[in-house]
Amino acid sequence: MDLLSAVLLIAGILAIIFGIKQMAQDGISLIALLSTLPGFGIIFIFIQRQKKLELPLIDLKLFSNARFNAALGALFIGIFSWSGMFLFVGQYLQSVLGLGSFEAGLWMLPGALGSVVLCMLAPIALKHFSRGVVITAGLLLLTTGIASLSLLTDNGLPLLVVAMVLMSAGCGLTVTVGIDLVLASAPAQKAGAAAGLSETSTGFGGALGVAILGSVWNTLYRHDMDNSTGSAVSRDTIGGAIAEAHRLNDTGLLAQAKQAFIHSLHITSFLSACIIFVVAVLVAIKFSR
Repeated sequence: MDLLSAVLLIAGILAIIFGIKQMAQDGISLIALLSTLPGFGIIFIFIQRQKKLELPLIDLKLFSNARFNAALGALFIGIFSWSGMFLFVGQYLQSVLGLGSFEAGLWMLPGALGSVVLCMLAPIALKHFSRGVVITAGLLLLTTGIASLSLLTDNGLPLLVVAMVLMSAGCGLTVTVGIDLVLASAPAQKAGAAAGLSETSTGFGGALGVAILGSVWNTLYRHDMDNSTGSAVSRDTIGGAIAEAHRLNDTGLLAQAKQAFIHSLHITSFLSACIIFVVAVLVAIKFSR
């Protein structure tokens, strides 16, 4: 393995993710720019290096196949959106609904079950429908589940359970068929490289989903809490706001923090659902030809 290429790829990704999170925390700052811009520069150097190597870490020739790109994009966006949005599920259950950690974990089990069931049904679906149709269906299920989060209230446990099942089922179907589709879209002699890219896509997608969608939510939450009576800690996270509200017995701060969390979740989930829907349409168009 080309060690320098691996170092460049990891360094570039980490720099970009760190910069994005800094922007969410402090806005466009010097630290954020000094991390994000060099991160993209490192990725550019990595790409140029791959073009010159006889045995590159990532075979860029695979990206000349439009069907391969569509499959990899579906896989990436599926994990990106699911990972980013599930970041808020536990917080909603514990911070907004006030459930304990064990009880919150139990309420998350239906989502896991939905993923398991759809992963098992994927091979059956592929006997009756094309890979393009099945992965599009998975993306649309994921879109519906995430869009449902934009309708949550401060007492929306039944809707949350339905959303979790749809999200996990859609993501499970997308990932299961997506990996198969990536391998099927690549030349047989490059199956190993395609498999490596699918694994990289899921890992990178998950990390970037948490970083970007988490940062979007945090920016919105802090904006909604700017005029609150709480300290800087309460304006940074809902956990900090709840702890401070309980310490000061400030019911107004508690209510505002919960409302800010829900409002920020509405916008973040709507934006995420729009992105997935666009990708689903593009994938459907690409595999209908």
